[in-house]
Amino acid sequence: MQLLAALPTQISPLQPLTTRSEDDVFLSYLPLAHIFGRVAEEAFLVRGGSIGYWQGSAKLIMDDIAALRPTLFVGVPRIFDRIYSGVTAQARGAAGGGGTQ
Repeated sequence: MQLLAALPTQISPLQPLTTRSEDDVFLSYLPLAHIFGRVAEEAFLVRGGSIGYWQGSAKLIMDDIAALRPTLFVGVPRIFDRIYSGVTAQARGAAGGGGTQ
């Protein structure tokens, strides 16, 4: 009974996956054994969207994002930290490095 009560809170994060279209691109970083990554990929297949896979190196994730231009990307905190660091470094470089930290 508790499982059924908790089901809506487990499904609600998946809502954005059901509103995708064939113009959307999903960058797959999570392994297919990871249930969320698998559900996201299957949702994209149903909607006709495109799926791109990372090169296998966390150091190249920014290159993967630049090449694929994903509209949805699910990952882990380590990857989001790397993306944040890359974007802020580019912003500092574009601003001449004079920004505050």
